[in-house]
Amino acid sequence: KLISEKLALEDREGAERVFRTALTLFAGIGLTASLLLFWGADFIARSIIQMDGVQLTLRALSPSIFFVCISSVIRGYFLGHHTVSANNRSQLLEQIFKAALTVLFVMALSDFTAAVMAAGANAATAVSTALSCGYLVTVLVLHRRKNKTARPSGMTKGERRKICRQILSLSIPISLSSIITTVSRVIDTGTISRGIKAAFATGIPGETGIPTVARLEAYAVELNGMFTKADNITNLPLALNIAFATVLVPTISAALVKGDRKTAGQKISYSFLI
Repeated sequence: KLISEKLALEDREGAERVFRTALTLFAGIGLTASLLLFWGADFIARSIIQMDGVQLTLRALSPSIFFVCISSVIRGYFLGHHTVSANNRSQLLEQIFKAALTVLFVMALSDFTAAVMAAGANAATAVSTALSCGYLVTVLVLHRRKNKTARPSGMTKGERRKICRQILSLSIPISLSSIITTVSRVIDTGTISRGIKAAFATGIPGETGIPTVARLEAYAVELNGMFTKADNITNLPLALNIAFATVLVPTISAALVKGDRKTAGQKISYSFLI
């Protein structure tokens, strides 16, 4: 959005400043979040969702946050330039790598426990996001060389802070829906795990005797695994809407900053129709 506005006003140096600031900001956020998830995996698994063994999966997935942050900034850069081909290819490659590597990793770990196999499947996701990010970085470097993108003049701390505030004031509200969805899943998982342990504390169907704490945890993991597959189809319409919105935002922003309310209105009406 911000890069699109700068380019609409032919402020290429300003667009470059936004990109460099965003890249630094989200690289820091991504690295911090990845480290927090990696080192906090035991606490999340055992104390929050009460599913011991999940920490392996969380650790395997943790590098993905950093690579997704970098990829998101580069995709924003290309969208701001009204170019979607690199983004489309990177997402297609990521999904192909995820599908292929998940199968390969799980097959390679088939002699190990289910927890290790699940971690391997999520390690495939981490590798896929890294490869997709690498592709985007390569395309970005070639794009900037081709267009002879110049390094902007030095920014003061005040200018950098202002851009950071603009980026965060836009990105946090937009991210809230995803954050709420994720938090609600964590709450659901933790609640269901506790509920299953309480409900079957005196006995598990088909088994004799009082189950141990370890058996109850394993049973909770089994039932939770089934539950998490039940609602994925409901995300499909939302995913389509997000895709349209992502592409339309830079166009609408560019039109508004130039005072072209007619074009902006047409695009907004079109997005509501979709």
